Amino acid sequence: MKQHYITTTSRKTLRLALKEGATKYAARDLGIANEWLNLDEEAWQNSKK
Repeated sequence: MKQHYITTTSRKTLRLALKEGATKYAARDLGIANEWLNLDEEAWQNSKK
């Protein structure tokens, strides 16, 4: 199904949809990235002990 969508949708439309999705979910994605960064830093600090 994805392949059909990609082949029947113009590049401009796809680019716009990707940009809109990135903008729409930017705050959520940044929050997730920050959570993982905190966990990763904590794990790294604990591994040095």
